[in-house]
Amino acid sequence: MKNLLKRHFGSLEKQVNVKLKNEYASLVNFSTRHSHPVHRWFYYHEAFSPELIEKVIENYCGQKKGSVIDPFNGGGTTTLVSSLKGIDSVGLEVNPFSYFLSKVKCQKYRIQDVVKIRKNIAYLRTILKNKTKYSVPALSIIDRLFDKPVLEELLSFKAEIYRVGDKRARDFLMLGWLCILERVSNYRKGGNGLKKRPRSASEKNVKQQLFTQLDLMLVDVECLLQEEAYKHFVEPELKYLNCVNAFPDFERKFDLAVFSPPYLNCFDYFEVYKTELWMGDFVESYDQLRKLRRNTLRSHLNATFKSELSTEEHFVQIIEPLFSYLKGQKLWDKKIPSMVWFYFEDMYRLLKNLYKILKPNGTCVIVVGNSAYANAVIPVDVLLANLSREVGFECDTIDVARRNETSSQQHKNLGNFSKYLRESLVILRRQ
Repeated sequence: MKNLLKRHFGSLEKQVNVKLKNEYASLVNFSTRHSHPVHRWFYYHEAFSPELIEKVIENYCGQKKGSVIDPFNGGGTTTLVSSLKGIDSVGLEVNPFSYFLSKVKCQKYRIQDVVKIRKNIAYLRTILKNKTKYSVPALSIIDRLFDKPVLEELLSFKAEIYRVGDKRARDFLMLGWLCILERVSNYRKGGNGLKKRPRSASEKNVKQQLFTQLDLMLVDVECLLQEEAYKHFVEPELKYLNCVNAFPDFERKFDLAVFSPPYLNCFDYFEVYKTELWMGDFVESYDQLRKLRRNTLRSHLNATFKSELSTEEHFVQIIEPLFSYLKGQKLWDKKIPSMVWFYFEDMYRLLKNLYKILKPNGTCVIVVGNSAYANAVIPVDVLLANLSREVGFECDTIDVARRNETSSQQHKNLGNFSKYLRESLVILRRQ
């Protein structure tokens, strides 16, 4: 069965042009975040670098302004780069915290905004701990996430921020507050959730962290206002919705779609960002959290997997061999084969929608990493490229950004599959 799967993947890969593009190697993650104003406000773990979007726009929009869409907008890298270049863009996002983050980063600031923000920061500096009444989020691990004095001070500041009358200033301050949560917490983001820090964060000063963050954000805005190019900043259209099940109808067409969907790695990003979701009141109950999880791309095991399978023949021909192989393996969770199937079904549906909204000769760029289960690497890039051909796209290339390192033992177990351990840009052209 494993040899049959190898031959299946090999046959599919022969139908696309795979090239190694070292220029993308350092750009598929946000390793340079500290040097980018506004982008650096919050470390969004899954983000690609602004330079990657700049290269993609330069390569596929050229000198024309064009229009760009990112159906997985996340922390707003695509829309912010587009806005700074004066390019019309749309971002879709299902995570309410991510939507808020990108909204605050991507709004066009004015001098009067800076005046109001500065005035409210000055007022917050006078606040004493526990001065204001506050409510504690209903998150079950809240007492472990923060030491009691830290939590009290955080919630006191949040209550004061909620009292700020001007919405733009209030949102700016709230984002600054959200940005420091991980720094003063006893836990950090790691893998598919949170991991306890080696040392307690109780010695960290909430007030110092908050005003250091707000000062950095304010400096970035003031610098932008002094730049001539900022006059041409175009606020993006941001939509809070699931791009798979509720793709909007657009009257206009787009020149470029560029995005990085959740990787097929079982990560539940509502779990990864649960500190910000609960502390920021984006989630107020576990029932609400479950509804959000059910409304995402099915790349994780907390999703809902319907029993009926896609009946489109070409889809089945591409995905069925992988599904059958996984069904016959001993896996750490029996839902993994269903997750893999429905991940590609959701992506297939998304590709259909993107094809409809792109202009003729428009480009779709998908930044994706491949995954491994049961001693076999799933070449997500190759499978998406072949599914896109069934939709009507022409796959220009699969540009391999970097090959992932693996241990000698894992390399031995994976055999010929190890060549698929990589992160890539799948370049599609609408005919």
